[in-house]
Amino acid sequence: MKKFLLFSLALCAMLSPSVLCAQKKTAQKIVVPAKAALKTDVDSVSYMFGAMMYEQGLSMYLQQLGIVIDTAGVTSPVRLDSIMKANEKNRGEFLQGIQESMDAPDTKNAYFSGLAIGGQISKQMAPGLLEQLYGDTKTKLNSAAFILAMSTAMSGGEFEIENLSEIFNDKMQEAQAKAQARKNHRKLNMLIILQKEISLWQRIRQKTVLLLCRTDYNIK
Repeated sequence: MKKFLLFSLALCAMLSPSVLCAQKKTAQKIVVPAKAALKTDVDSVSYMFGAMMYEQGLSMYLQQLGIVIDTAGVTSPVRLDSIMKANEKNRGEFLQGIQESMDAPDTKNAYFSGLAIGGQISKQMAPGLLEQLYGDTKTKLNSAAFILAMSTAMSGGEFEIENLSEIFNDKMQEAQAKAQARKNHRKLNMLIILQKEISLWQRIRQKTVLLLCRTDYNIK
């Protein structure tokens, strides 16, 4: 994986797909950047910071999210035109989300933090957890149950499932044990296959040596 600048990585949570989607839903217009008036040192620093942010890491991250598609290697004019139009649209929406977040008052900090953390949970943490527990990527987290439990935990209420931490840890340990068992089973199968191949090659070698010896004897 390519290395990004630390300040680019720090924005990964804020730029998670669900955060961007949530901002799109409330979007009324697309941001069209105006020509910057660089009158002060702060103006210049702000401008340079925006450029450096994109050039040294953010561009790659946006490609990973599918917000911007790399056109390198695209030879079809029709395909290239389609990608360019999609990139232009997504760039505008992305910049709008960035501007709304940056200009939001402090009273909205909790809301935007919730969007960011929710994006990390839904796109990274939950899929990994459910795949580990159930062995597939199709199982989806029940967001209503998740929010209910988190709300209860935050308010110090009584959970609907008793001893849930012990139960959850047991499930995780069981899943890890099953995963390790599957891993060991695959290793065993590979070892059996390898042993069969070695045995086969040994028999072939023996037959080859025997054939060479007979040929040599007949020549003499």
